[in-house]
Amino acid sequence: MNSAPASISKSGRCDVLEWIKYAYLLRFQVAAALVMAVGLPVAYYLVPSVFVGLFDAMGFTSFLFVVWAAFQGARTITVLLGRGN
Repeated sequence: MNSAPASISKSGRCDVLEWIKYAYLLRFQVAAALVMAVGLPVAYYLVPSVFVGLFDAMGFTSFLFVVWAAFQGARTITVLLGRGN
């Protein structure tokens, strides 16, 4: 009985094209996740004037609201772009 994962072919090599296909399809989600996970917290401390002027996010609750709004915006765009596929 063969218990190899579905992504490994019979010859034992990973199907690289499958991984490339999924990476291509997930590129917007990965980019948005990186921006929200790394970019926003770094920008909050490097350029606080943007957050103060645009979103008034100097408090922790305001910062959470800004991150939540960015997440909702990215999710909405992802859903709208995915509709055509």
